[in-house]
Amino acid sequence: MAAGPPTIDATKKSAKYLGKKASDAAYKTSETAKKAGKYAADKTKKSAKYLAKKTGNAAYKTAKVAKKAGKAAWRGTKKAAEWGTDKTKESWDCWKDKTKKTVKTIGGKATAWHFEERDAKNTNLPSYEEVDNREGWRLCLPGESKWHQNGDKYPELKYINKDGREVVYDGYTKEIVTDPKYKGTYNYVVISQPPKKRSDVLGTCKYYSTGIAHVVVDVVPWAIGGNIRGKE
Repeated sequence: MAAGPPTIDATKKSAKYLGKKASDAAYKTSETAKKAGKYAADKTKKSAKYLAKKTGNAAYKTAKVAKKAGKAAWRGTKKAAEWGTDKTKESWDCWKDKTKKTVKTIGGKATAWHFEERDAKNTNLPSYEEVDNREGWRLCLPGESKWHQNGDKYPELKYINKDGREVVYDGYTKEIVTDPKYKGTYNYVVISQPPKKRSDVLGTCKYYSTGIAHVVVDVVPWAIGGNIRGKE
């Protein structure tokens, strides 16, 4: 016997069953998609967090290296500056010392005629007991010896020779004075004796000309530099 057409109830049951199956399949698909999305989100989050951590660590290391490099550069710059300062000071001190030595050498050579050479020429001086018996010596007038007085009540006695030598004796002991302030010094120019007559024009000219020359080459150097090199 041939089967008849499905009944309405059977059709409803079949549609309900198929709907449930479709709904279950859609739910499962949704859950799977949800889990896949959550997994992907977690992975993305972890990856982002991992990358951020890595990037942060790299940046920190870079900053640390840069800090060390900055400190090293500062130390290097500081040392270079100190080295440059020291070298500049060393060069300045060296130049200053050389300049002083050069000036001292030039000054020494330029003034040797006044100090060392003048002393070398003023030798073989007679004692007070024999000065009057030695040729060429004469006792100077008080005005000629005023710069050789030590200020006590016994005036010093100054003698000068026609060859330029000069000696001063202590007014009390009659010993040769050796104190640089008052001792006798060699004269490059000896003042001639004043003329005995006013009519002696040649003698007058010689007296004044030697007097001026004596002041220039003997008195002025003494007034500026004293009788010895350095402080007296």
